[in-house]
Amino acid sequence: MNHLFASRIRDTRTSKIRERLEIPPDAGLISFASSLPTGELFPVKDIEEATKEAFVRWQDSALRYSQSEGIAPLREKIARRVNSKLMTTYEKNNICVTTGSQQGFDIIGKLFINEGDVALYEPPMQLSFLMAFANYGVKFVEISSDDNGMIIEDLEAALRLEKQVKLVYICPDYMRPSGKAWSMERRRAFFETVSDFDVMVVEDVTFSDFRFEGEALPAVASFDKKGQFILAGSFSRIFCPGVRLGWLCVNDKLMEHIRKIKRSCDLNSSSLDQHVLNCYLEKFNIEDHIRKLIEFYRERRDLLDSSMQENFPKAAVYPKPDGGLYTWVKLEGLNARELLENCIKQNVAFVPGDSFYSRGSGDDIFRLSFTTLPTERIRAGVRRIAKGMSDIGFHPSTRVTINPQAYLELNESDQRKVLLS
Repeated sequence: MNHLFASRIRDTRTSKIRERLEIPPDAGLISFASSLPTGELFPVKDIEEATKEAFVRWQDSALRYSQSEGIAPLREKIARRVNSKLMTTYEKNNICVTTGSQQGFDIIGKLFINEGDVALYEPPMQLSFLMAFANYGVKFVEISSDDNGMIIEDLEAALRLEKQVKLVYICPDYMRPSGKAWSMERRRAFFETVSDFDVMVVEDVTFSDFRFEGEALPAVASFDKKGQFILAGSFSRIFCPGVRLGWLCVNDKLMEHIRKIKRSCDLNSSSLDQHVLNCYLEKFNIEDHIRKLIEFYRERRDLLDSSMQENFPKAAVYPKPDGGLYTWVKLEGLNARELLENCIKQNVAFVPGDSFYSRGSGDDIFRLSFTTLPTERIRAGVRRIAKGMSDIGFHPSTRVTINPQAYLELNESDQRKVLLS
């Protein structure tokens, strides 16, 4: 039977995050793998009121098919909110409501990618984008970066060297999964560079709301005058993931193509979900809800950071993110998958860094999410990971990078010397 499958199915990249989420919850696992929003912050009562309002106001129309690009009142609110937050100038006719941001990426892949086309990105890459585009036979090309974002010289070199570049994927606000944010200077430099090339830019702004410190910066798409950018976002983390609604912002010329592809996928995203979200946005202030999320997640971030300082080896590097929902840990010489297997035995899990690269990098990196775990489980989970590190040669007092295999082959006296170095 397998010979009947399309080649893209045989080559489909699986999600290591999903694999870890499939572990039964009663297994006692402390999972830093899941980045799902914590259920205790879902605005349940408000959603209940919004649902009743949707049926009172819209009656049976909320249960019918709707426009493929989404109901007009919701698209208008999305455009208004995006413009206010990201300094763009979209109108409701530039908005396509999608079934989560994942469908948005899939639509973009269908619209632009032929077998062998090139997509440039700054690793590590958001897994949903990686999986969606891999299905269409894209060639991923990594562009190096520093603390301020994508290295512009490397971007320009790739744009000139690669002959079939169709897309550049960027996530300048709290890049998933590293939590990095681009500086204003880098945003402008990126825009000025790509403006000279005939490529599309997909800007993922899903995490732009989760800023813990500093001032918000405009989307790179806010500089766009020729319709070169596509913005992609979602309500999954600022509202709730069960209401599967995301959105794309595109120029007028692209919208008709987007609409056709959307019709071929699912006709339209859930009309009921759209009406409920629309009524919620009218009846309640979602910005107040987001402020509660930020305060909650900031405390979790701080707790995770302090726990790592107390327990992790001194050689581990984990910049404290200014926003987003992840911490990105690097320890030279570490094999993150070996560590994961060791940690699973101790009922703690995370996502190895190589899951977020297309070319076999990230072996010595892993991602920790701080969204779902209560205080004591964060502390306990960090202690378990630290023990897992210690078991393979990275003790809490290790201040320098070592080769774990070579360390384990040393006698006890020499091991002590290494730890004190």
